[in-house]
Amino acid sequence: MCEANILNNKAPEVWAYLSLICLRTNKPLEAEQAYKYAMKLNLDNPELLDEIHALQEKVGFGNPEF
Repeated sequence: MCEANILNNKAPEVWAYLSLICLRTNKPLEAEQAYKYAMKLNLDNPELLDEIHALQEKVGFGNPEF
């Protein structure tokens, strides 16, 4: 994932997947930062957003509404 981010740090999907990884590895601050950056870059992938929001709710951190 780090390599993908280095190759294209303007890809919202990279940031979204990074957020998922951080959510799964109990890194809430990093997860929220990656999520916000994905949103800033106009992530347009409803399935990926649904997955992130569901995991945020499941683990109890992250706020899809900021």
